[in-house]
Amino acid sequence: MKNDVVKIQLGAQIDGFAAISAETIVVGATAEDPVTGRRADVIKAAWHAAEVAMRLVKVGNKNWAITEAVNRVASTWGCKPVEGDVNTLVEFASSNLFDLL
Repeated sequence: MKNDVVKIQLGAQIDGFAAISAETIVVGATAEDPVTGRRADVIKAAWHAAEVAMRLVKVGNKNWAITEAVNRVASTWGCKPVEGDVNTLVEFASSNLFDLL
């Protein structure tokens, strides 16, 4: 339906190498009728949170530090990440104390 937020996600694993791609769209949005309001805030928060998370995934960083950073970014947009949702960048982590190798 018009103005629905839709996420399309595709992943594959070949010979142990994983790849994932996703796109979020708003049905019916155009340059003449752009996304505004809460929908725009949520999409912008998700984009910025993903950018921060990608920059923090490195040797020695902890999963909980990434979670905290994502929460801070989301809160600046008045949003809250879905509890229990795992960022695909750190999906392999079994707990918030997992060391990134």
